[in-house]
Amino acid sequence: MTTSTKTARARYLDGEITFHEFYAPIAKAIGIRIPERIMARARACKERSAFDGGLRLTFNEIPLCEWDALGRHAPNAREAFKAQGDSWSLAGMVCALKTQALIQLAAGQAHSPECDAAWQLHMDRMVQLRDIRELCYRYNDATNPAAFRCDDEHKRCNELARQLRADLRRRFREGIDYRETESGRFLPMA
Repeated sequence: MTTSTKTARARYLDGEITFHEFYAPIAKAIGIRIPERIMARARACKERSAFDGGLRLTFNEIPLCEWDALGRHAPNAREAFKAQGDSWSLAGMVCALKTQALIQLAAGQAHSPECDAAWQLHMDRMVQLRDIRELCYRYNDATNPAAFRCDDEHKRCNELARQLRADLRRRFREGIDYRETESGRFLPMA
């Protein structure tokens, strides 16, 4: 009688264990709980998947950036993946988090404040990045020397550029959130 020394990863790739059987121990070891705002959408996905017999419950309707935000702040994740014979990746982390969402759906659990805080930090940063990009774009458009403008338009664009520059400097940090190029354009840093 021979004993199998295959890792869980090898057994998963060979089809000996299911997706859930592979990622459930990782999700349990990480110990993260999915926040309620994501779980509410997960429940909606589950309800919609009931129409096709529950065969396609993938949570793909929940934006990947939200799963990524949770995955970046998960403690012990690298060790949990290593214990299963795998290496940590953001894609693998998303699979573990989706498995955790399935486990919570089955158990009727909601969330933890730590997950909510991590998700909120990520979403706040995403909004901030969007605002930086928009202000930089509008400033660059207003100061574009290649744009043909009459005197009145030129005057309005100069005033707008001054307001946008002041707004950028008031709300964000030059050199960290955005930078000014040698030509005078503003570029977001992230």
